[in-house]
Amino acid sequence: DLSTYNISAPQTSWFDKQLSLNFEFRWMFAKKWALKAMGGFSFKHNPEYKALPGNSTDGKFETGDIPDYNFVTSKDKIKYSIVLGAERFVKTKYDKLFFRYGGEFGFSYGKQEAKADDESYLGKSIGEAFGYRVAGVTGFDYFVSKALFISIEIRPIAYDYTVYNIRPQVGLKLLSSDSHGFDFLSNPMLKIGFRF
Repeated sequence: DLSTYNISAPQTSWFDKQLSLNFEFRWMFAKKWALKAMGGFSFKHNPEYKALPGNSTDGKFETGDIPDYNFVTSKDKIKYSIVLGAERFVKTKYDKLFFRYGGEFGFSYGKQEAKADDESYLGKSIGEAFGYRVAGVTGFDYFVSKALFISIEIRPIAYDYTVYNIRPQVGLKLLSSDSHGFDFLSNPMLKIGFRF
């Protein structure tokens, strides 16, 4: 139950490096062309814990007193993303090495709900973010065998549009913010693939 709420749309950047695992499927619908789809999904739940009052006197904490444990809100977090694209393969002078280039379109969504009855939440608060991305992609595939290959790829240029919404209390209007971003030489990836 605050008097003022602020919001700003988060900026996404490949400079925030962290290890991630995604799945990608490619379908060679022509000799030199492939359609691809990749994505991921995550769900997390934090259970609620009641507040435990301590034994301090009039808010004064002295040695030997048991501290207050604050209420822990129940939170649900969901995130998913999906990317669709097409790529053209170019044979190099090395039999096992292929150069590829193309484009992709991606959508990502994240939502967090917190349910509590205290002075901060007053019921259920909701925060959500969703974004769109258009990018060019280029890379190399090296076939270790007929069924196994290793890929490296990068996005020479990409455009991101992100929207961030919060409803801090039940009954309040949705507070929104958005951002636009351009990335160059972003999202380097190393992949291990299997051909069927």
